[in-house]
Amino acid sequence: MTQSESHTVFTTREACHYLRISRPTYLKYVYEGKIRAKKVGKGWKVLKSELDRFLRGERFIPERRRYSRFPVDLPIDYTLMENGRTDVGGVANASEGGLMVFLNERMDVGTKMNVFVPFILDSEAIGLKATCKVVWRDVGVVAGGSRYKYGLQFVDIRGEDVLNLRRLGGQVLSKLPPS
Repeated sequence: MTQSESHTVFTTREACHYLRISRPTYLKYVYEGKIRAKKVGKGWKVLKSELDRFLRGERFIPERRRYSRFPVDLPIDYTLMENGRTDVGGVANASEGGLMVFLNERMDVGTKMNVFVPFILDSEAIGLKATCKVVWRDVGVVAGGSRYKYGLQFVDIRGEDVLNLRRLGGQVLSKLPPS
């Protein structure tokens, strides 16, 4: 299937024909959340890729996060607020709500830090500065036994940095192959 085929939009009638099911059955699946469709005007629209997912029997698991994540491979500089110790690590994914990072030291949930994440946006070197707190940690060590995995939530971040993060997410997601 080509990328343009997966982005084909079907009406309710076309979706029913494609799935070979009745309109009431189709609408039941939409209302139950088994098929993700959007109400547009008086009718429903659905992507062909969504119908193919449904036909393969794959369940849709809704994202429980407030903000969508996007993958990155960026450095992070951080300073712990409790003792001023600084170190570096890596960012594996980001969202408007926080970061998933790999750091070399073990920290407790609730630890606060100031972070700087440099990145290039539209050929300009910039970065974001924020205050974060650890909201979860992986219990085991990863990446060769020397790095710990943490979820950082933004506690204080400038509006300009949030906008740059959104733009970075759009830039990253536009370069990913279709799923």
